Amino acid sequence: MSAEGRGLGGTSLEKGPRARYDAAVAMRILLVCSAGMSTSLLVAAMQKAAAERGLTAEILPLSASELPEQLPSASAVLVAPQMRHRFPQLSAAAQEAGVPIDLIPPQVYGLVNGPAALDLALQLAERA
Repeated sequence: MSAEGRGLGGTSLEKGPRARYDAAVAMRILLVCSAGMSTSLLVAAMQKAAAERGLTAEILPLSASELPEQLPSASAVLVAPQMRHRFPQLSAAAQEAGVPIDLIPPQVYGLVNGPAALDLALQLAERA
């Protein structure tokens, strides 16, 4: 079945036990910022982009302290630019849980570019 047929907007996905999502299971993207609040605009923009592509995705803003308990069910983690100083610790926790993680580019975050942030999360999840 093509990626479009799986509702993934042309994104090819890895199959097998490491695959984190498919058409039947919502992708779960975690956005980490200082208090879990400043990412709310980006979350809304990402949700809109996902809906426009026909993707089923749960996109959650959260603080760094909430990350460990949310990692087991995550498909990908995106970290806000203002959390760059905490990225090594966040990355270590995500890697231990086997969840891909990356910093959101400042341009994407600052412009609230939901489609670009969603693309980054999809690319991360494909590599998992």
